[in-house]
Amino acid sequence: MPPPSNDELGAAGGKEDSPAEAPGPGWTGIGYGVEYQQVNTGTAIVIAYGGYTAHLSYSAGWASELVDAKLGGEGVGHIYAVQGPRDASYAAKEIGNSKLRAHLATLWPGIADVGTVRVTGTAAQAWLLLGWLRSRLGRPDIGLEHEEAARLKGVALDGSPVPLPPGDPPAPSDVLSDELERFTRDPVYEAAVLATSG
Repeated sequence: MPPPSNDELGAAGGKEDSPAEAPGPGWTGIGYGVEYQQVNTGTAIVIAYGGYTAHLSYSAGWASELVDAKLGGEGVGHIYAVQGPRDASYAAKEIGNSKLRAHLATLWPGIADVGTVRVTGTAAQAWLLLGWLRSRLGRPDIGLEHEEAARLKGVALDGSPVPLPPGDPPAPSDVLSDELERFTRDPVYEAAVLATSG
């Protein structure tokens, strides 16, 4: 019998952790295996995805500790906890990622009307970010302003700067190594690349 789809599970999350494993007070279920909590007035976001078989309560505890230890001081105000997949290959695709994406959009509603993205970075970064926005928003009319730089230094939407994640970016060798571990097609990446020609 196939697992229920995200839509069948509904916003409350469908099957949930037992009371002993639930994240605790202050968390709101937004989809199967996904919980949200606003922790302060910061605008930055942390999404803690659990590894294979990790309980939702583990991811919630991890996210809370990250915020308490450091990230709260970096402006993080919204945290998402996501349980680990039930099988190592995530073949069931049971996690409510579409609900997570929809909830994230409510935190930044103005992005739906963006007209221009300005990227200070490499041409590849600029075009890929543009394609990602166009494909995710269904907006082929979004324009690009690009200022060449050796690495990503800034992004602005309609002139408003977008805060970059804290810390150093991953080493190119680490990024390549992660990508070489992937043996399936990436539909989000494919859609982004196709949208650059729009």
